[in-house]
Amino acid sequence: MKKLIKTIFIAALMVLFMPHKTFAAGGFNLSASSITMHPGESTTLMITADNSAGKINIASSDPSVVSINPSVIFLDLNSEPITLSANALGSVTISVEASSNFATYDEEVLAGVTKTVTVNVVELPPAPTPSTPTAPVNASTNTNPEASLESKTDSAVDTETVMPISTDGTQESVSLENSSSYEASPSTNSIAIDPLPVVSIIAIVEGCALAIIAVLHFSHRS
Repeated sequence: MKKLIKTIFIAALMVLFMPHKTFAAGGFNLSASSITMHPGESTTLMITADNSAGKINIASSDPSVVSINPSVIFLDLNSEPITLSANALGSVTISVEASSNFATYDEEVLAGVTKTVTVNVVELPPAPTPSTPTAPVNASTNTNPEASLESKTDSAVDTETVMPISTDGTQESVSLENSSSYEASPSTNSIAIDPLPVVSIIAIVEGCALAIIAVLHFSHRS
């Protein structure tokens, strides 16, 4: 009995102090979990090994919507790009799976570990319609041609030069502000007075007066 107890005790100590192998974290990571694309576009998905190495398989759930290139890569503590090409509208799942020889550097086999990316292919938004520029409204533009003509007429009258009247009752030729000249016609409202008849009448009156004085003088002497 004592021998049995001693054997069990030694076995327990061996199990307790037996070294255990500890595995460090490792695997692979993806650069995105979801992607939105438009038909005809291409984008890149990066796959990075984390303390691991081996073969990775990539597959699309519907290659007619989104195709991939390449479908197999080998990682060894590095990153590799995968090109995704959008071919048609729809939604697909891109599966990234570790193969049977994919393992961490601590010899932990990661075969079958799978990560996915959802890719949505949608229509392009409609192009914005260019707006037609409107002509600016000129506040100085007169929309009433009659008012404009009347305003121009008034202006022309205001800028004319007053025509002086000569001694013979006619108006002299003058120049307007717009550089046009003309010969004015005689004014119908003014009366022209000829100075010659007036002088003649005065001379006759004076002559008669002198004659009368002379006659009266001779009559008085006689």
